[in-house]
Amino acid sequence: MSLAVVACPNCGLAVTRKNGRDRQGRQFHQCLGCCRRFTALTATPFSGYRFPPDIIAIAVRWYLRYRLSYADVAELLAERGCVGYFGYPRSAWCCRVVCAGRCGR
Repeated sequence: MSLAVVACPNCGLAVTRKNGRDRQGRQFHQCLGCCRRFTALTATPFSGYRFPPDIIAIAVRWYLRYRLSYADVAELLAERGCVGYFGYPRSAWCCRVVCAGRCGR
């Protein structure tokens, strides 16, 4: 396992090592100080979602900026080849992404 320069979101140490991959293929890292595992998305508002962050961000932007309904956003995403992205977690996406933007996270 090779050493990587990625800071741990829990303790802040920059001494981590690569430790496998998750189901979506994102690299897991393990902190050598506190032994916690994390990915690059762990400390972001996009953590915990299976969808790519850019898809979530554009869906939330369309929904909030242009005051579209959920069905309209789902239709726009489907036209661009992103079928099934704006179903269940839409309100959670909006809350987490907007709150993180206002709080500066």
